[in-house]
Formats: sequence, structure tokens, C-alpha cells
Amino acid sequence: MTFRGHERGVTSVAYSPDGLLIASGSEDGTVRIWDTRTGEETMPPLRGDGDKVCSVAIAPNGKSVVSGTDSGAVYIWITLTSQSTQPQRLLGHFKAVSSVAFSQDISLLASASQDNTVRVWKIGTGQSLAVISGHKGAVNAVDFSSNGEIMVSGSTDWRVKEIQALRDLHAEPPFRFSSSGQSMVSVSDLSVYLWTQRDMSEWSWIGLDGHMGVVRSAIFSPNGLYIASASDDCTVRIWDARGGQAVAQPQPAARSRRNRAGMSLNSANIVCIRGDLSVHIWNVQTGETNLPPLLGHNDEVLSTAISSDGNLVASSSKDHTVRLWDARTGEALGQPLRGHLKSVTVVQWRAKVSATAFLPHLNNNFNFFNIIKHKYA
Repeated sequence: MTFRGHERGVTSVAYSPDGLLIASGSEDGTVRIWDTRTGEETMPPLRGDGDKVCSVAIAPNGKSVVSGTDSGAVYIWITLTSQSTQPQRLLGHFKAVSSVAFSQDISLLASASQDNTVRVWKIGTGQSLAVISGHKGAVNAVDFSSNGEIMVSGSTDWRVKEIQALRDLHAEPPFRFSSSGQSMVSVSDLSVYLWTQRDMSEWSWIGLDGHMGVVRSAIFSPNGLYIASASDDCTVRIWDARGGQAVAQPQPAARSRRNRAGMSLNSANIVCIRGDLSVHIWNVQTGETNLPPLLGHNDEVLSTAISSDGNLVASSSKDHTVRLWDARTGEALGQPLRGHLKSVTVVQWRAKVSATAFLPHLNNNFNFFNIIKHKYA
């Protein structure tokens, strides 16, 4: 689907937790809410005071939306209904708000700004509870852990801070929480850092050393047992998230910054882009593969993603297409998915999508998007 309606550039998008709504923010000063099943707007555009919208987020209950603007104002629409309501306007930042996030219990709101600060607000009253300073550059990312006890911010100063101790993690964004919210992984230069929460105000860390080049990304497996890291040394390394030990021999990866986004991991397999036109799949525990490279794209592969059950791989490319693969056999499924007019830079599966329901249809060249829409949207 392509959602059209904004009159100027779209700067930010966010899904509702149930996947049925998308909020988009634009330089035209509006936030628009879309139905992912029909592609239609569910309500009139939400307008603040004409400020350009830089960031949007939908509350975990799907009933509120927040936007950050280039003037530094933050707007909260308390209820998403068929009629646009007047927003609550939060003032305090004096430069653009790059990122906004709700806590899981919807009691707090965090906003990150180019004024080098993060602010924490009380939902409902709009009271400013904290102004977190210390970053020496624009703050471009903020998020809460799943248990709501920790908030983390990332900055152009290459540091990450957690709200309680404001300790420098010496890491480059992005940072990733484990599914439990009790661990976090971050990267810096040649190292990967695994952080474990001791109590409400203290974290301990260990360094996972072995890469010989700058580490571009690190992620947890969904079950929280493994960490995969990708580096400019052209390798992907797999670590045990409980102790930090290397699990398998390093695997070859791409020689570029694409390693930041070119990796997907589930609890059994890891998928990574090589420097050529191929995609490779390895077993997490052994580091071995019984499959040949996945070949089919006509230009550089930019992104990969593996389904939650580990049976399907999606890859996107500069050739303007997305391709689907059977992760068990390496077989290409159906025809390439076409529609984009330029390079497809990111591909992602919706959570808890199982391959078994539509693999037979794919092999019969049914339209993949119609199947997804029918089964899961």
C-alpha cells in the first residue's frame, strides 16, 4: 500500500501495537492516522499550531498519539476517534523534538530534542517531571524498556544514557533491550557491551571483544539467549547473552556500513548480507550453514528479515524488489515483489507471522501481499 495525503515530506511513521493503525508525521504540520487494512485515513488530519512534525508515536493502548515538532513543542492527542480533538501542548524544548516514546503503562512520555536534552512528562497533567541533560550533541532517540523501569536515550555525541544513573555507556546508537527488559546491548568502536540490570538504579556490564573493525550493530534473539554483532571487519559474531562467551566461529559479512541494518536474528538462525548480491543463513549455535547463498537479486542487497518461526526470509535490494525465500531449503518463493520505484532499503516481518499458512500459496505464485492482508492484517 502507498498512503497519500501529506502535502510535504513525511518525517516519521509509527505502528499501533495491534498493527491496525499507522500514524505519520509530516513537514506539512499534520499527523495522519491510516487504517493498514484499507489504506484509508481513519479521521481528519491532526494539526498543532502549524509546526513541522519531526516525530510521532502511538500509545501502547492505541488510543493516544504524540508528536514532536521542529519548534520544540510536543503535542498529545488523548483519544484517537473519528473526530479530531484539541491536543495538549507541552512546552520546554527550544529546538526540534527528534523522538518521542510512551512508557508501557502510558503514565509517562519521553521526548528527545536537538537541544541536547531529554524531557519526561506526566501523561494527563502534562507536568514536566525531569529534564535530563548531559549529552553533548543532539538527542535523536529515546525509548523505554518493556517493564517501564528504564529509559534510554541516544545522541549524536555517540553516547547512550539511562535515566536513573545517567551513566555514560560509551556506545553508539542504536541500543537494544532484550525481550525481558533486564538486559541491554550497545556498541562502540571495536567492542560490544552487554548490560545487565542489578537493581532499580544500577547496571553491570561486560565487554564482548573479538571484532577487529568498528562494530556497526548488535541485536538480541527474541528468546534473549543470543546476541549477534556485525562489524566493519567483515564478520558477524554470535555471543551467549547469559555470559558473553562466543558461541560460534565468526561468519563473513559485508564490507560496509550496511552491517548496521543488514542483519536479522531469530532464536535458531541468523541471516546476513554479503558484499555481493547474496544472502546467507547460518545456525546460531553452530555457526554452520547447509545452504548455498541465496541468489536472485540483480543489484546490491540492502536488508534482510527472518519470520518469527524461522521458516521464511525476506530480502530487499537496490533492484527495487523484495524477494522471499524458504529458510529451510534456500528456495526462492514466488515472483519478486515489485512496486517500489527506487531501492528498497528496509524490509521487516510483522510479529508472529507463521510461514506454514501461506507457503503452499506462495509456491503457486499467489499474491503475497493479499495473503498477508487476508491472514494477518
